[in-house]
Amino acid sequence: MVTVNGLFRRRVADFWRFQLAVARLVVDWTVALYVIVPALAAGVYQYAKLWRADPAWMAHVPLALLIAVLYRFATAGTVRLFVEDGDQLFLLQRPVWQRGVMSRGIGYTAVMHGLLSIVAVALLAPLLYQHYGWPLVRIAALLLFLWPFRVAAALVVQLLSARFAGWRYWLRYALLQPVFALLFAPAAVGLSRWPLALALAGLLAAAIAVRLARVRLRLRGAFFHDADNERRQRLRLAGIVLRQFVEKKPRSRRKRPLLWRRSNRLFRKRTPANGLAEAIVKSFFRSRAQMGVLLRLLPLGVAAMSLPFLPLWVKGVVWFGFALLLGYWLRSYWQEMASGEFVGMFRWRQADKHAAAQKAIGAMLLPVFLPMSAAIGISSLPWFGVFVTLAAGWALAWLVSHVMAPWG
Repeated sequence: MVTVNGLFRRRVADFWRFQLAVARLVVDWTVALYVIVPALAAGVYQYAKLWRADPAWMAHVPLALLIAVLYRFATAGTVRLFVEDGDQLFLLQRPVWQRGVMSRGIGYTAVMHGLLSIVAVALLAPLLYQHYGWPLVRIAALLLFLWPFRVAAALVVQLLSARFAGWRYWLRYALLQPVFALLFAPAAVGLSRWPLALALAGLLAAAIAVRLARVRLRLRGAFFHDADNERRQRLRLAGIVLRQFVEKKPRSRRKRPLLWRRSNRLFRKRTPANGLAEAIVKSFFRSRAQMGVLLRLLPLGVAAMSLPFLPLWVKGVVWFGFALLLGYWLRSYWQEMASGEFVGMFRWRQADKHAAAQKAIGAMLLPVFLPMSAAIGISSLPWFGVFVTLAAGWALAWLVSHVMAPWG
């Protein structure tokens, strides 16, 4: 027999099952083994190091910046009600069931906001403890205030979006931000000197959140808004992943491409392998979707390699992991293009396709990987180190392109 608890548990399980399926599109065992695991290990090492010492770069992090980060986190929450379009055939005729699912959704929201608040405060705790001298009890009181404040703020914004739309919603949302700031900043900075007072402020925020939840459950006429909001929350991760690989329709038609407008040659010799590699390299750099991914990975990689507080060996591990990640991505692009109809119109020898894959992957890898390699030399080595890291980056790119190039 189906119960409210069973229905809610099934919807939560379906949501997380879908998110895991989307995540597997990006993170397979290769990425996890060579990128995510080393990055987590380096992050844990640096986090533990922050608790033991006060690095010099902490002097450049003002307390106002930390409070601004926490404020942005506190006002960026959402509310999950787990209402679906199909519920209009069943739940709308049973208000008790509908309120039961929605109330459990608000409880789920509070739990998730609590877990995220613990992570946010834990990440900033070494700065507050080591550099600003906050005792642990003061940091714990900050968490007890941040958690219910985030839940209450999310409920207020959700009520606004359910009652208003368009410019009426955005106007009220903009006017609400100074109110949130005036409530959050004085409490987080001033009341935190007295942990008990900040904890009581958190208790007051929790009482307000409970009151707002009751108001939200009694609100009528917001079913389609709730179902649309739930659909957006469910597809958020999928949208982030898939929009990187979907070509958008251009607003204007160009007579000639932006790059290689005169069909310039990339390789001196005209061989079957060079011709195939040249065609796929040009298609890659002329693709808006692929260049969008490239332009996001490039600053991320350069910034990671430029962090002054990371040891050289940690940068080396991340550098090597980036090379494997980029090589795997470019290998996938090569396989997609090489199996297309245009390439299939011609007969290719297996050796030519393999040689073309090596050249194409290497040519697509270098524009991203060389700036990352230069960033290591500039940030961690003497002035001549940039030439060493550029040579090492070129060699690693050559190695990755030969290892990742598929046969056939």
